[in-house]
Amino acid sequence: MCFPYQSDFFTLQNFFLANDHLYFRVVKKPKDMKDKEVVQLNGKVFIYYSNKGLVYRHPTKILWNEKELPLNKELIDSLVQKVRDAIEDYRKINGTNPPRDYIRSILRGEETKQPKSLMDRYSDFVTFKKEQVEKGELRPTSMTDIVSLKSALLGFEEQSKTKFQLSDVNDDFIGRFREYLVTMRGLSSNTAQKRINSLNVFIDYCEGK
Repeated sequence: MCFPYQSDFFTLQNFFLANDHLYFRVVKKPKDMKDKEVVQLNGKVFIYYSNKGLVYRHPTKILWNEKELPLNKELIDSLVQKVRDAIEDYRKINGTNPPRDYIRSILRGEETKQPKSLMDRYSDFVTFKKEQVEKGELRPTSMTDIVSLKSALLGFEEQSKTKFQLSDVNDDFIGRFREYLVTMRGLSSNTAQKRINSLNVFIDYCEGK
């Protein structure tokens, strides 16, 4: 028996026979969805999720050889859909897949909070720096670079069409941000470096909290 071609975006489910013909239902898979959503571990069914190398396997207590029983299948499908919905909702707000611990909380029925975006954290940083100015701990002129960086980061988010998280800030991010400052905002190399220096101060602030 030959089976039709499966692409990265389509999977075959529920073959059935009618009028001496073999039929199948084609289900479109959500973009960015890993194929491995349900896995076997020690003979039992686990819901699987991973992001940035961190893995979570949610126990269902269902035996692997009983996963197709109607009630078991209904439970597994509902948990898989819960993960898919959580990913979709999170991506709409943050522009990226949720961290492992977020999905773990969803599947455990725990209260979840959307982590602060990079710009939310930067707003807190600006408030902190303003308080330092008011206390005389920071020169008012230092706020110029801080405000300029905020404008640049907002522009970089818009150009990237991504709502960044603190975890997104790495060497690659800084390289792309530097290129954006020079090519898109027309800053000199020296001025771009000042923005990067301010960004590093902001990261130090976040890591110290």
